[in-house]
Amino acid sequence: AEQTAQMTTVQEPGSFSFSSINAGRSEFSLPVEYELLPESSFGYVKIYSFHDNDLLSVQVWERMIRTLNERNVPGLIIDMRQNSGGSGFLADAMAGYFFDERHELGNTGFYDEELDDFFYDTRGKQQFYLPAEELRYDGEVAVLVGPSCASACEFFSYDLTIDDRAAIVGQYPTAGAGAAIEDVRLPEGEMFRFSKGRPVNADGEIHIEGTGVVPTVQVPVNEETLFSSNDPVLEAAVAYLADALSPEIVDLGPIELGDEVESQLEAGLRAQFTLEIVEGAMIDLLVSSDDFDPGLIILDVDGNILAVNDDVVEDSTSAGFTDLEIPVDLTLILQVVGSDDESAGAFNISVAEAGG
Repeated sequence: AEQTAQMTTVQEPGSFSFSSINAGRSEFSLPVEYELLPESSFGYVKIYSFHDNDLLSVQVWERMIRTLNERNVPGLIIDMRQNSGGSGFLADAMAGYFFDERHELGNTGFYDEELDDFFYDTRGKQQFYLPAEELRYDGEVAVLVGPSCASACEFFSYDLTIDDRAAIVGQYPTAGAGAAIEDVRLPEGEMFRFSKGRPVNADGEIHIEGTGVVPTVQVPVNEETLFSSNDPVLEAAVAYLADALSPEIVDLGPIELGDEVESQLEAGLRAQFTLEIVEGAMIDLLVSSDDFDPGLIILDVDGNILAVNDDVVEDSTSAGFTDLEIPVDLTLILQVVGSDDESAGAFNISVAEAGG
């Protein structure tokens, strides 16, 4: 049946604030803020703006890069989701800290009435201006994007897609507002803004305007992510970096008590053996190599690390564990690793009774 109700309007800013570009921001925020994520050991940096204090932005940025390199942080997450743009030159300059080559980034054309076409001045081609080598970061990178990332924010995000330098993680592309603009003052204090330039990439293709920077790691929009009390986009970036940094495992099969096995370790890989051992056993696990400094990691079948080089033998070319007591029947995973990603060569691994 038809009903009539009297309704009273009230102020309800909560819905707007929830999805606002400034949600969670503070007036005390720096243009660049960074930290080390405690659970993942990855770096996390949020760039709020490219139209704040340029000198301050670069100084904080370079301090972060130095800290990442000094601590050998393997991965970095760059959060661009609350960045509305600013200086395109600053955006390109800050992106250059992740490259070793001066890639051409593109150009911007402006309509010429005489040509009846857009004119691209070759002197206006953008490229990276590389910092000193010690200020470059070569770890894995993930960039978080969303619809509130606009203009210079999009150029920075696009720059990190060159040579697949970074993963772009998000639920939606960036705003797709990557053109040079012109503001026109209208009567009664109104302003009208329009795109007056046509930016293109190094191949002369329109790459941002109307399209945006599209995620390469797509985070679903569903009930689980919508009502999550955490940050599903950030969680997806952490998962991506963890997977990207996981070394490739070469499974060399089982090894038994009393065995001594000679094998090869290839650069960037880990050699893995499976050891079935009974309760009460006392064993020595040793790995040695004349070609590289080895390490030995013991894991359970679920991938949990139980020990890492607890007892290193005096000879620097050998490592392992002695007098290791087995409390229950176990299946152990033994991984032979090198001291760095370039380690490679022949090695020997042995499983012996302690004192034998």
